[in-house]
Order: sequence, then structure tokens, then C-alpha cells
Amino acid sequence: GMPRTLHDIVSIIVLLHDVLVIPFVVAWQVPTEGWLLGIAWVVMLFWTFDLLMNFATGFYRKGELELDVRRSAVHYLRSRFILDISMVTADWASMALSMAGSSIADESSAVKLARVAKMSRVLRIFGVLRITRYVALLKQIMVRNYASS
Repeated sequence: GMPRTLHDIVSIIVLLHDVLVIPFVVAWQVPTEGWLLGIAWVVMLFWTFDLLMNFATGFYRKGELELDVRRSAVHYLRSRFILDISMVTADWASMALSMAGSSIADESSAVKLARVAKMSRVLRIFGVLRITRYVALLKQIMVRNYASS
């Protein structure tokens, strides 16, 4: 329906943000503060919501749409869940470490935390593998819109 289509479109926009902004932030060691911090929170909360929503998202089995929530949850756990939970965990860890790093007085501890935060961001970049899923979603959206017109 329309809510799922809207969610898929927002997913593509958030993924584009991840693809464009995260490499820039990691490569040039841009501090996550101000508007960048606000966007980081929105993106992190969106991917967390997306992960939860995927437990109740239908899937196709042998050409038939399966909408049973229990079966959808099991299917999700067996397919993309490990990748998604890794990315969401990396987001939360990176945010927690960057927040803790800003309040640490010891310089060496702050540097170690920054390195760990960067590694979790690198893991997030690997989440770009999601792009293949969203290319397929974009095709589905286009087919739905052209089929209904």
C-alpha cells in the first residue's frame, strides 16, 4: 500500500545519505556535531524502526505473497536480519562512543574511542550492500505506479 511505498522511498533517500555522507565523515574525520549530529540521530532511529518493521513485512514464496506476521518474522530472521542488526548496532555503538568521547578528559581514551567509532562507521558503509535490495524496491514502486495508471 501507500504507507509501505512511502517507507521504501524514504529508505532510498536515507540510504543515499549513508552512501554520500558517511564516507565523507570518515575520510576527513568530520566531527559529528550540530546539524550533522541531528541527521545522524534521525538516520539511526529510521534504520532501527526499519529493522523492527521488517519483522512484519510480507514476502513472496513460490510466487505467492505471504503476509502472516509469524512467517514473515521467521523469513526475516533467516535472510537479512544479521546484516540489518549489525548495521543498527554499529550505529548505536558509534553514537554512544562519540557521545562518550566528547565527555572524556583523558586524550588517549578519547583517541581509542574515536578509532572504535570510525570502525563502526566503516561497518555501516558495508551496509550499502542494502542498495541491491532498494534498487529492487525502486523497480517495484515504478511497476506499481505504472500498473495503477
